[in-house]
Amino acid sequence: MATSIKQIGSGKWEVVVEVGKDPLTGKRMRIVRRMKGRQQDAENLCAELLNDVRKGTYVKPDKTPFGEYLEHWLSTHKGNIAPSTHEGYRRIIHKHIIPALGQIPLHNLKSIQIQSYYTEKLRSGLSARTVEQHHSVIRKALQHAVKWELLAKNPAINTEPPHPDRPSVKYIPSDKIESFLSSINGQRDEHLITFAVYTGMRLGELLALTWDNVDFNKGRVRITQTVGCIREQFVFRQTAKSKRSRREVVLDDGALTALKKQKAMVNKEKIKNADYANLKLVFPDKNGRPLHPSYLSRRFKRLAEKAGLDITFHSLRHTHATDLLEMGVNPKVVQDRLGIETIGVLMDTYTHVTDKMQEDVVNIMNKRSPAKP
Repeated sequence: MATSIKQIGSGKWEVVVEVGKDPLTGKRMRIVRRMKGRQQDAENLCAELLNDVRKGTYVKPDKTPFGEYLEHWLSTHKGNIAPSTHEGYRRIIHKHIIPALGQIPLHNLKSIQIQSYYTEKLRSGLSARTVEQHHSVIRKALQHAVKWELLAKNPAINTEPPHPDRPSVKYIPSDKIESFLSSINGQRDEHLITFAVYTGMRLGELLALTWDNVDFNKGRVRITQTVGCIREQFVFRQTAKSKRSRREVVLDDGALTALKKQKAMVNKEKIKNADYANLKLVFPDKNGRPLHPSYLSRRFKRLAEKAGLDITFHSLRHTHATDLLEMGVNPKVVQDRLGIETIGVLMDTYTHVTDKMQEDVVNIMNKRSPAKP
C-alpha cells in the first residue's frame, strides 16, 4: 500500500495513501489529506490512515456541519426517547451546542474543541450537572455518527466532562408520611398524591394511567404508557423509560382506597369537554385532559411547604422506595416495582438506605458469630 508525504508550503503538507483500485470501475483509489504542522505530524497522520485502512475502520470525511448533523440526529432519534427527553435535547442543542460548535464540519470536530466548550459553559455560570447533561447529548449524538459510519471514532469519549456531586435524595421520612397525607385531606390532588406515595409511580405514568389498566379485583395496575406536555401539547407514548417500565404494580390497602375514592370523585364530576371523555384517565383535570405536570408540581410544592417539607412531587417516588427498603423489602423487588432499569441504579440512588442496610447486616453477623476473645 503506497504512501507519500509532500511539503506544499511553509508548514503545510499533503499526505497520500494509495488504497488500490475500485473493484467496480477499476479506477485508482487514493486518500488525500492536507494539513498544517510539522513533518512528524504528517508522518503520524499517514500512519494513522494506513492503520485505519488495514483494519477496515477508515471512514471518508463528512463535510456536513456538526449543527446540521445534530438536527438530523435529533429528528431520527425522536421515536426512541420520551417526548420530554427529546424536548430537553432540543433545547440544549439549539440554545447551546449549535451556537458554539455547529459550524465545525463533523469530521473536523476534535476532543479539545468539545473540552473547551465544557470549560466555557462552566465559566458562563452553568452548573457542573448541566454541563454534564450537555456532554451526554454530544456523546450520544457522536456515537450514532460512528454507528452510521460518518466518523471512525467518537471525539467526545476522550473528553473529561465535569462530575458533579450526586444530589441528596429528598423524601418524606417514614414516620411523617401519615401526617403529611392527613395534611392534604380535602385537596383536589389528595388521591393522586396518596396513590403516588403508595406506588412510587413516575409522574408521567400516573397522569397517563387509564381505568382499563386498573384491576380492582386483583388489586393491581398495569403501567403501559406515559404522558408529557411539550410546548403546551400533551404527548402520550408507550412506556419506554426502560424495558422494566412496562410493568404491573400490586396495590396495598392505602393505594386501593385512594383509587376507589378517586373513581367516585371522577364519576361524580361531569367531563366538560366531550373530546377527552374517551381517554378514561384516572387522574384527569375537570375537562378530562391529563393534569398539566407543571401546574400540578407547583400545587404540590405549596402543599409540601405548608406541611414543613422541602420536597418535590418526584420525592414521592423516592419516599416509596426508601420506605420499602427500610422495611427490609428485597432491593430486587423494589427495582421491579419502580421499573428501574438496573439494580445498580437503585443502590446508587438510595445510598442513604443502603448504608443502614450494611450496618444491619454487620449487626446480624455479629450476633451469629462467636464473640472474639
